Amino acid sequence: MTGPQQISDHWPQIQAAFASEGVTIQLSQALAIMPKLAAALAGGGPPPADTIDLSLARIVNAPDVRGWNQTAKITSISFDGSVTRVDFDKKDGAGRWPDVTPPGWDGPLQYTLWLFLKIGTQWVGSAFIQFWHGRDGSGSPQDPDVPSLYHSHWYYGTRWSPMNDHGPIAAGEHIGFMVTSGNERDNVGPFGPKERSNIVMVRASDNATYSFP
Repeated sequence: MTGPQQISDHWPQIQAAFASEGVTIQLSQALAIMPKLAAALAGGGPPPADTIDLSLARIVNAPDVRGWNQTAKITSISFDGSVTRVDFDKKDGAGRWPDVTPPGWDGPLQYTLWLFLKIGTQWVGSAFIQFWHGRDGSGSPQDPDVPSLYHSHWYYGTRWSPMNDHGPIAAGEHIGFMVTSGNERDNVGPFGPKERSNIVMVRASDNATYSFP
């Protein structure tokens, strides 16, 4: 019983079970800890920790994914001057996230790439780039899509406020990335399993590769 809806539906019983052992727990804490307990019991160990506390982050123009199960791990983020690429362990193979075809689309999508920026004292994030299975990355030599250009390619409009007021990302600035299953851009969906990866943080660069063992 690790799904967010199942936990919510059985919350009085779960809370009472913890209370019987002298433990006080809130629903938000249970939503975060139960999938980790299930993973540990399954022998897979806990999922990798987020580098940004999602419970404290602000999500704009995207579904609230705070209660989604963290089932994937980002293994690398890279920028080659033209293309932004992300790799994670649910991207390929037999256990990969499934393809889903949102209403109005004539082909399937597999996942959405998120960006988090520090706005004042708070991290703010949204879902931006939709990927179908096999798509190499976002951008090309003819139309580069790397951190120094995200302000004009990703969070260019008021629907991503306050991210649109941030301006260009500075070289070396800390930024965060996450992927979610299906299509979440522009606050649509969720289409597909309610699953997400961990959040990784990197120093912005248009030419760099970051690996996460």
